[in-house]
Amino acid sequence: MSDKVRLIAWYILGFPKTLWVNFRLFKFTDALRLPIIVSHKTRIKSLSGRVIMDPISFAHFKIGFGTTETTDFKYHRPILNIKGDFRMNGKVRMGVGSKIHVYGTLEIGNNFNMTGNSSIICNKRIVIGEHVLIS
Repeated sequence: MSDKVRLIAWYILGFPKTLWVNFRLFKFTDALRLPIIVSHKTRIKSLSGRVIMDPISFAHFKIGFGTTETTDFKYHRPILNIKGDFRMNGKVRMGVGSKIHVYGTLEIGNNFNMTGNSSIICNKRIVIGEHVLIS
């Protein structure tokens, strides 16, 4: 199967979870823009916190997409656990195996990419600038 077909299949499989996450975190009119795109493999632990985006746009935040040579799609899945404030000031991409736990305030700048089984655990406050790659 080509990479393009596989990616389209992942978007289709993740559509129900994408809808659920967006309508859980945003007002109706903002949720319709689908600012968060979620892979079907992503485990959602909690969405009791707040997500703040400026501006709210389509696919502002993607989680569970992207490849690396060291990540096995079959065994590694992303985890999203938001119990605090998660602020995104631009495009944010978190690949397969990424884990994010927000218990305080996490602020991420534009053009942030994370993959390769990386984790962010925030118990008070973390600020990450623009054009950052974590792997």
